[in-house]
Amino acid sequence: MKKRWITHQSLTAREREVLLLIVSEKISHEIAIELGISKGTVENHRRSIIRKTKIRHVAGLVKFAIRQGWVEAYYFKNTPKKFKS
Repeated sequence: MKKRWITHQSLTAREREVLLLIVSEKISHEIAIELGISKGTVENHRRSIIRKTKIRHVAGLVKFAIRQGWVEAYYFKNTPKKFKS
């Protein structure tokens, strides 16, 4: 089966907003408050993003957002780690 490449046009503007907030480590409740929508609507957007991208993990969504040019990789490189080495 041929791999389907997802582009930014595949996601709605709202799905892109939700994706960027997921990438920013926000949980559904926080995203709902920030966007002024219900938590259920956020979960619907999450499911739609997963269905369209076929990416199930946040790490994969981060890679996708970087590849789309929505997030720069240095953001993550310069973010302090929350765990001890």
